Amino acid sequence: MIGLLLALSTAHASWPTGDDPAPWTAGVGGMQIQDLVVGTGTMVEDHATAEVHYTGMLADGTVFDSSIPRGETFSFKVGDHAVIRGWEEGLLGMRVGGKRRLVIPPDMAYGSRSTGPIPPNSTLYFEIELLGVVEPRRPPTAIEVPADGAWRALEGGARYADVRAGDGKKAKMKHRVCLDWVKVEGGEIVEETYSRGRCTWMRLEESALPQGWLLAMPGLRIGGIRLVEIPPAMGKDPKTHAVPDDVVVVRVELSDTGK
Repeated sequence: MIGLLLALSTAHASWPTGDDPAPWTAGVGGMQIQDLVVGTGTMVEDHATAEVHYTGMLADGTVFDSSIPRGETFSFKVGDHAVIRGWEEGLLGMRVGGKRRLVIPPDMAYGSRSTGPIPPNSTLYFEIELLGVVEPRRPPTAIEVPADGAWRALEGGARYADVRAGDGKKAKMKHRVCLDWVKVEGGEIVEETYSRGRCTWMRLEESALPQGWLLAMPGLRIGGIRLVEIPPAMGKDPKTHAVPDDVVVVRVELSDTGK
């Protein structure tokens, strides 16, 4: 939004010019925050996706934009910088079912720029109702330990075990796949992709993955999770040519596949 702006409007709201008895708290960057209704649902946090209804006003009560007359909610992902900073900071900690007012100073909004009906150096007033939150993706808190009989041997001493069977299409060599993974070396997590916010697309070929990892991918179905144990000789990085000092264990989750 906001960036999404802005339908011109001559409508006026009773706030911020009307009575306002509820208490306010100080926020980041000089913002003021007031909770009209405290929600009890899922909380907004960094990298979560929030769905809201909102009305934006100038200091004299002029409504410059509102989702409510359009009958369309607005969603954005916190941390993607798709909205003004006042929104990014001002919705953190809010819970579904809540209604919040924000007073956002220019430095947390559009600064010296004019944007549609918003004059330069404007303090903005928002009333926001939080309708839904999609929590951010999180890496697993622990790596599953499969039973000894679950392991399947691959060439070169690598092996794999399925810890969750998928029910979608199978991954195939030379085809594109969208993966998430957690890589463990020497008992320590050295890489994870869940914090990126989306799975990583690549093609199953020798230039993309170490040999031991690549050999374990065919047959994994969408929705499935597979552990791959890769000895150093099968773990050479095809891009950097680095060889790990120890056995690498990779927990791989397949989200999508294509040609």
